[in-house]
Amino acid sequence: MLSRIFLVGPHKFTISIRYLIFCCIILAGTCVNAAPLKQSVIVKGKPFVVEIPNGLCEGSLSDWGVKYKQFLFELGIASKGKPEILSVIANCEFLFAQSKSILPTTWGYLAFDRSIGRYWFGQSSLNNRLIKEIESLESKHPSGLYLKDITNNSLKKLKSDLSIGEVVRLGRPTVNEQGFMMTALARFKTKAEVMDVYLTTVTFIRNRQILTFTVYERASREENLEHVRLIGQQFLKSLRNN
Repeated sequence: MLSRIFLVGPHKFTISIRYLIFCCIILAGTCVNAAPLKQSVIVKGKPFVVEIPNGLCEGSLSDWGVKYKQFLFELGIASKGKPEILSVIANCEFLFAQSKSILPTTWGYLAFDRSIGRYWFGQSSLNNRLIKEIESLESKHPSGLYLKDITNNSLKKLKSDLSIGEVVRLGRPTVNEQGFMMTALARFKTKAEVMDVYLTTVTFIRNRQILTFTVYERASREENLEHVRLIGQQFLKSLRNN
């Protein structure tokens, strides 16, 4: 079932900076973090602290997290990348629920691709490049076909019946010295199901590596769009102190 797969955007970045745009495109009791959780991650041998936004928890050791992380890794490899999945996250109620029949209402990941190599020019330079690439892609491929085809080719290599439909940017990117944030609407399809999702990505630099934090929610109501934006804004703001 599509709803149990939770596709993310493309993970291969070999054609210049374009692949960052949409990467930038599954215990007992109940636990909800009222305040952000701090997590240490290692990027190319150097530790950094990141804040997991309110209501989300790290899920890499859960059954869902193990499968989701493996899926992201295999998708990146199929795209000829070298993915490093630093963390997978979901709403805390899902991760700590007694019943595993439910699905996460919010989910996402933090990752980078070692095949990109080091980026030496700073966040402002990266922001400018991303803006130019978005403008170029949208003028040449207004329906998002370019990135859609790249991702679908990778999914075919995994022999998955999942595919990407339309990807539409929503609003203008938020750009500052901490990172680059963008929100979009994407459609995922299988033979049996279609699922529209809102997603927000934050692209930033740590230890000369370009990292992407991405979070998703079903596009079932307008409040979900505002929620993924708020999560992205909170994460982007947290980078100022970490």
